[in-house]
Amino acid sequence: AIMAGKLGGKTAITTGSMFDNAANLDPTFQQAMLSAYHGTRLGAQELHGALLDAVEGALWDPLMIDATRWLPGRDGPVPPLQRIVVGVDPSGSDGGDECGIVVVGLAAEDDGGTWLNGAQVRAPARHVYVLADYSVRRRPEVWGPAVVKAYRDWSANAVIAETNFGAALVVDVLHLLDSSMPIKRVTASRGKIARAEPAALVYDQGRAHHVGYYSQLEVQQATWDPAVDKYSPDRMDALVWAMADLLPDSVA
Repeated sequence: AIMAGKLGGKTAITTGSMFDNAANLDPTFQQAMLSAYHGTRLGAQELHGALLDAVEGALWDPLMIDATRWLPGRDGPVPPLQRIVVGVDPSGSDGGDECGIVVVGLAAEDDGGTWLNGAQVRAPARHVYVLADYSVRRRPEVWGPAVVKAYRDWSANAVIAETNFGAALVVDVLHLLDSSMPIKRVTASRGKIARAEPAALVYDQGRAHHVGYYSQLEVQQATWDPAVDKYSPDRMDALVWAMADLLPDSVA
C-alpha cells in the first residue's frame, strides 16, 4: 500500500545501495555478495536497494507471511509447544553460500479446523511457529557453533540436517561440538521447488507463524523463483527441513 501510493502521498520512500557504502565494506564480503546474488531479484533488493513486492513464481506472498505473523506483544505468549527442532542447510565454503539455521516449534494441540457455512472444510491440525534464525555465512568452523547455540538456546529436541553436502562431515562437525546432540540426517532427493511447495501450503492454511520478523528469511521465501534464480535459498531450505520433520503428513 505504501509503495503503491495508497496513503495519499504521505510517505516518502528512500532507498540505498550496498555500493553507496562500499568504502566501509570489506572487499571480500562485497565479492561474496556479488557472486551469490548479482543478477537476481534478491540481489536487486539486497545489493541495489530496490523495494520488491510479490514476485510471480515465488511460492510465498509477503502478505501471506504477514497475515499469520505472531507478535507476543500483540498476540500474547506463543502457545505451548510439543517439539522444537533446528533445521540446518549446511554450507561448505567461504564464498557466498550461507548455512541456513532456522528454529521451528510444533504446537502441542490441534486447532479447531476450518469451517465454512457450517461445514468443516479442513480437519483439526497442528500449527508451527518459526522461533529464530541463526543463519550464518562461511565454513563449518563458523556455522557449527551457531547450530549448537540454536539447539541449546531453545532446548531443542533435535537438529534436522540436510546431508547431501557431506553426511559424515556435517554430523562430525556438530558432534565434535556436542556429542549428545540428536541429529536427524535428511537427504534432498527432489528439487527445492518440490520440497518447498507443501510447506508453502501450510502457510496458505494459516498454520505457520513467524514469531517476530525474519527479514532475510522472508525475502528468500517471497522472491526466490527456481525458474529464474540460481542462488541457493539456504534459510528457506532450513525452514522447509524443519517443517517436514514437524509436519510429516503435511510437508512430504
